[in-house]
Amino acid sequence: MPDILKQDARAVQAAVKILLDVLPRNAKAIHNISYTCGLIFREAGITVEQATDVLIAWSERLRALPNFKTLYPQYKKPSLYRYQIRYSVSSAYKRPQDKPSSSRFRTLTGKTPPPASFWDKADFSEGQVSRDKKPEKKTAKPKAGSSKTIPVIKPVEAREEKRPAEKILMSDNTDFFDGGPYIGPITVLLEKLGKLEKAGPADVDPVNTENGYSRSICLLAAACLESYVMRVRFLNRDGLAGGGSLPAADLLARLYPDFPFRDELSGALMLRDKIAGCQSSVTASRRKNKPDGSLSDIDPASVGAADALRALQTVWNTLTFLENKDDSQCKVSHIKVKHKSRMTKFGKVIGLS
Repeated sequence: MPDILKQDARAVQAAVKILLDVLPRNAKAIHNISYTCGLIFREAGITVEQATDVLIAWSERLRALPNFKTLYPQYKKPSLYRYQIRYSVSSAYKRPQDKPSSSRFRTLTGKTPPPASFWDKADFSEGQVSRDKKPEKKTAKPKAGSSKTIPVIKPVEAREEKRPAEKILMSDNTDFFDGGPYIGPITVLLEKLGKLEKAGPADVDPVNTENGYSRSICLLAAACLESYVMRVRFLNRDGLAGGGSLPAADLLARLYPDFPFRDELSGALMLRDKIAGCQSSVTASRRKNKPDGSLSDIDPASVGAADALRALQTVWNTLTFLENKDDSQCKVSHIKVKHKSRMTKFGKVIGLS
């Protein structure tokens, strides 16, 4: 795997972070962001498998948006959506003649691309030199009466440090592997759900609103989990021996044979898929699910506060398990949130220590 300039390594991180922070305007923009990120990762020497993992994690966070189907009606089927993401990334690796486009970057993000030598038409700023273009040697004008050209002696510049490409994804900037930003919005939804349960029937529509808040909590909890699992996949990629594409619950069980939440986590993630990919006419009043049944058996239209809390507790138990195994892959137990006007550890907010 080739080494790349340290400046380019920083640019890879910065460019990908900017791209993945953008809310795509339409389905075509999702493709263009995935394809552009693929090109950038390819130029950095990152494998297509690693690049695909990053973009799949981003796509799942995007799919967790409550209005995802309204924004991107072409992607009502999760299978088609995931296929398009994988296709966009693999296409970037199969077209070596294409280079990351600085103009496309501006169009997608509205921002100037970070300086790097991998852009197709880079505007090289002061101090930035293309890999293929060497700085011209400057000579001083000879003094009067002298026919000899005196070369200008310039201070020796520090040599640009090169970094292995595999270190780019997991350096100081790992924002696209971090599920922490989901905790705050989840807390807000929990508070709204708590106020809703205390309100009387005359104040709110308890069936529809409880279901909406509860669904959103399930989606955000799953997105939070998947973000951290992407970090786990990357850090343990050498020991997975082809298991990097396993579903999250199966992957963790394979990595840690003593992982105790496999079935519960599988159920929570299956419920996430049903919420994001299915529509049902079943109402909460007709719910026949057993309280102690699997989360995967619950109809999306029947999801309530107790189900959302159960899914959230399953995710949090999984994350603290990972933290106890190796806190470099996941560290969440310290996270505090503002709950009922005071800062409280999130685990305590959801009824866990």
